[in-house]
Amino acid sequence: ALSYDTKVAAAAAALGCPCHNLDVASPSHGGADLAADLLGPWSAALDHPPPAARLAALRQDTAVHRQTLAALAHLDSPGAAC
Repeated sequence: ALSYDTKVAAAAAALGCPCHNLDVASPSHGGADLAADLLGPWSAALDHPPPAARLAALRQDTAVHRQTLAALAHLDSPGAAC
């Protein structure tokens, strides 16, 4: 994940996904070469994808979140019983 937002970093951490804080890594904050800083982890992720079991677990987690959000949207719709 790439972000300036701490919420994205927190979500990435919860998923076990590496996150690169663009505020900290930028050349204006002491990073020598942002492109080089980003290229290494990105290339490594492409060269070594996560195990199939990890991808399946992420798909399952996504399905649970999707169902939860759909249920919450239903509660927020006009005419929903409270």
